[in-house]
Amino acid sequence: MITEAFDNQSAVIINPQIKENAPEVDACILTFSHVIEEFVLANYDCRQIASFWFATGNTPIYCIDYKGKKFAFYKTYVGAPACVGTVEDTLSEIKTDKYIVFGGAGCLNKEIAHGKVMIPTEAWRDEGT
Repeated sequence: MITEAFDNQSAVIINPQIKENAPEVDACILTFSHVIEEFVLANYDCRQIASFWFATGNTPIYCIDYKGKKFAFYKTYVGAPACVGTVEDTLSEIKTDKYIVFGGAGCLNKEIAHGKVMIPTEAWRDEGT
C-alpha cells in the first residue's frame, strides 16, 4: 500500500514557498463560474494582486476591499484535483489561511436545493482529493 511506501525522510521535491512580498488578505474566495467572475469584476472595485500560470493560460488573482477586509478572488477550474491545484498555487502568491469556495454543488433531492443557499457539512467524494 502507498501508506507503507511513503517516504517522509527524504527532502521534498516540490515545496511551495510564500513569496516574501506576497500580499496578505483576510480570506480567498474561489468561484467556478465565469458569470460570477464577470459580475464581481463589473460590480466591485477589483485590482489584480497576483497570478499563476497553467497550460491553459494566466489566472489572475484579484483583491476586493470590503467593509475593512481584504479578499482575494479568482476563478478556479472544475474538478477537485484542478481546484486544489490552484489553491496550492495561491499558497505561494498570497498570504491567507482562509479559503471560501463559492459555487454549485449537487443534491439528490431537487426540491430542497433549488434556488437556496446550502452549506454542506459532509460530502461523498470520488476523486481522491
